[in-house]
Amino acid sequence: MKIQTLAIIFVLIIMPISVVLGEYSAMQRKIFAIEQTYDSSLITSTDDALKAFQINTFNDTTTGITDRKMNIIEASANAFFNSMEQCFSMQGYSKEDLHSYVPALVYTMYDGYYIYSPYQNITEQNGTINLGSTGKDYGFKPYVYYSCRYTSGANNDFVITYTLDNYITIQGFVKGAMVDKAGYLLTRANAKDKLGVFIDSATNQVYYNGVPIEKESNLTENLVESDGTTIKQYKYIKLNGTKYYLDEGQEKIFYILGGDRVEQAIKAKDEETYAMYKNAIENNISAIDYYKKAYEFTLWVDNNLSSITVNNAVPINNLQDKNIGNIFDGNYDSPGSNFNTHRKDVIRYAIESNLSIAIANFNNYSGSTTDFQMPVLKETDWDMLQNEISIISFLQGLNMGGKIYNGYTVVANAKTEEVINEGKIYIATSDGYYHKINDKHLLKNSDYMKTYTVKDGVLDLDFEIRTDGATNQKYRNRTELGCYTSIVEQSNVDSTCDSIYEYLTKHKNDIYENALIKYYTALGREKWGRRFNSLILTSLDEF
Repeated sequence: MKIQTLAIIFVLIIMPISVVLGEYSAMQRKIFAIEQTYDSSLITSTDDALKAFQINTFNDTTTGITDRKMNIIEASANAFFNSMEQCFSMQGYSKEDLHSYVPALVYTMYDGYYIYSPYQNITEQNGTINLGSTGKDYGFKPYVYYSCRYTSGANNDFVITYTLDNYITIQGFVKGAMVDKAGYLLTRANAKDKLGVFIDSATNQVYYNGVPIEKESNLTENLVESDGTTIKQYKYIKLNGTKYYLDEGQEKIFYILGGDRVEQAIKAKDEETYAMYKNAIENNISAIDYYKKAYEFTLWVDNNLSSITVNNAVPINNLQDKNIGNIFDGNYDSPGSNFNTHRKDVIRYAIESNLSIAIANFNNYSGSTTDFQMPVLKETDWDMLQNEISIISFLQGLNMGGKIYNGYTVVANAKTEEVINEGKIYIATSDGYYHKINDKHLLKNSDYMKTYTVKDGVLDLDFEIRTDGATNQKYRNRTELGCYTSIVEQSNVDSTCDSIYEYLTKHKNDIYENALIKYYTALGREKWGRRFNSLILTSLDEF
């Protein structure tokens, strides 16, 4: 056969294939571009929802008011769909249309989570149950706690509710007795220079990781006065997630809600309550209380639950994949302890099981032919969800021309006072700057510590710029600025350890002692202030 004939045959065969492959490649590139656009839109909308949540909570000093928190979360969900409508307006989707492609929004909170999804409205009239139309009503389903039931023999049947840190609640029968207990778990040390919490029986001095914990006097923050320009310093204390400030001139106690001041106690009207708050503010033993109460609670847990394993969990099939041994074995501080491993497993199972059902049920509500299913979340996303307040958004079923979109996004809320971990406490120094605890400036052999002194341990959010609700004036609670090499550039921080816990464990003896004292005192103060019940002021009589 002549070569010309072969060339013609080759062209006749290859040309159509090339055209088809070219069209397919072009279509794939188009689908990829659309998918990238949808991913970006979902990330943007979820981030907008988080910002709305942060804006509505950041200027409050009240993180414990349930009704207000629910209103803030609902506003955040509304911000998500408003943002989605803007992002997808060019594709012709309205806000109502997009509800049919969002099977769920999840808000993971400190001790549980909310799922935003469609529901069937049920009403009762004259004893008759009326079922509303499905797929028309959207809202938040009841709050679900990170809880697990445990049974062991005939005398143990109880439920433990976990949180994003070391606080747990125990309810049920333990060794045949009905219990309802809650508290923080900390490793107990057998000597004051060992890792964990230790109480010297002779002096009643509290130590944590070999560091003495201090009583604090006159913690202060700056607030804007009613003229919108004057900045005034106020003493304060945090109780049950709320900061209470002392106005000595007008002899009253107030807190901030939505940026506005709300009176809590006035001496002229209720001298006793005012005196109790004033006494607590001027003699702050929150940190000492945290470590003491954690020691007592942990001692009870160690004595009563030390034999509990994942095999006692109900249902065990979902939680015993990791043979971690005894859950409450006395080691609670390490991120890799049996307790923390199991805590994360419970949180994951609680979210996964209910979320899978919510997304599967969405098939009955959406009216779409798409089979909605929960995607597989990355391990890095789960690590975020198990340790931080976060938002998970799902978007499924949108046609991309030959492929159906199925995406999700997880964003964490870094600006929250509800979860206090080791990385959220900064150290303020006398030169007007604040540092991370693993800043090399804070080492004993540092020339920096020969020149400047440690002032205080401070929650990271207290250095953020805030807005006064009455005057709209921006201000800082604390005047210190972030150390450039520690906070901004992060070139002078230790990078050899995977966590702050590991760094503090390895380098405890290398860090300037007063920095450690202020750090652990602040960590205890902030954790205790998050949980302490502001109504139980009788405990302040010990001052």
